[in-house]
Amino acid sequence: MPIEKVLILEDDRIQLDNLRDILRDKKYIVSGATTIARADEYLASDNYDLILVDLNLPDGNGLDFVRRLQMKPNRPLSVVMTSTGSIDSAVDCIQAGAFHYLVKPLKPAQLHTIISKAEDLSRLLSVNRFLTSPDHGEERFA
Repeated sequence: MPIEKVLILEDDRIQLDNLRDILRDKKYIVSGATTIARADEYLASDNYDLILVDLNLPDGNGLDFVRRLQMKPNRPLSVVMTSTGSIDSAVDCIQAGAFHYLVKPLKPAQLHTIISKAEDLSRLLSVNRFLTSPDHGEERFA
């Protein structure tokens, strides 16, 4: 399943706009939020394939946001971004369910590589859901 809709949760307006421009140039549908509260509003009204999440936000912690995403039935893949990266922080984010962890500033090529890998994983998860669905079951062997 390709990545089509991306939500960026980044409190730095300049970085948010730069990321939005990079992704829109590649024809993704992009929404941007500067707070967790605003991101929650977007998620309440629409589904996203990928969410880029800043770790430090004015109204909360991006890691807690990633943990909450794991509870959603159609949870999007999440990539955590931070300007103060550490190995411990990266491990915490991956254990919380993040697909990837990036240290800012992000380079466009780096972002495109991560999104390509996210698309590959999304396709694999889609095939897995299909093959393990009750409707698909034993009919394929009959």
